[in-house]
Amino acid sequence: MQNRVRLGILGLPSSGVVGIASVLPPGVFINPTVDPAGFAQASGMVGLGNMIGIVSLVLLLVGVQPLYSILVDGSAGRWAFAGMILTILGVGLFLPFAGIFAFVAPIAGRAYLNGDTNAIKIIADSVAVSNPSAFLFAGLAGLFSVIGSILFGIAIWAESTTAQMVRRSIFPGNSPFFSLRPVLQLHPRTSRWGATSDKWRMDSC
Repeated sequence: MQNRVRLGILGLPSSGVVGIASVLPPGVFINPTVDPAGFAQASGMVGLGNMIGIVSLVLLLVGVQPLYSILVDGSAGRWAFAGMILTILGVGLFLPFAGIFAFVAPIAGRAYLNGDTNAIKIIADSVAVSNPSAFLFAGLAGLFSVIGSILFGIAIWAESTTAQMVRRSIFPGNSPFFSLRPVLQLHPRTSRWGATSDKWRMDSC
């Protein structure tokens, strides 16, 4: 169980690292509405960046469940459960947008460069605020993700022993780095008649 939790919890920092990598390809921030030609030329990098972003979101989902399993037995288990559910919903609603840019944008970019000037407009209209479905999905995805993160933060803050629980879940109890060393204390030994003996007793605390 400890190995599973340890492996799963690594999904959270891994998601952050992969998420940073997803914004590094050039052109991922080009707005197809403002610069359709530039978006078409960089559509391959846009698709690559969003594919990496999808991997980041999947790793986030992998890491959320072990985090909940650590917090579920504490007093803030309900907050953690709500945070997990809302985070999953937020990521799930955001995945279609990442999928559009990851798999459709490169095809639309090639079509635009081949003379189809409406190809990029299809991408822009599909994720525009004026599209009711896109607006609803994007709004709910952002709202659920933010609230889920807040609830997880409340759960971690409310659980006073969270740090100790995480340590015990990730690192074995017999780890020499975290093991508690006995403290030696010397106490004078009292004789049966009440006087203090010259011998000393060694206690391990």
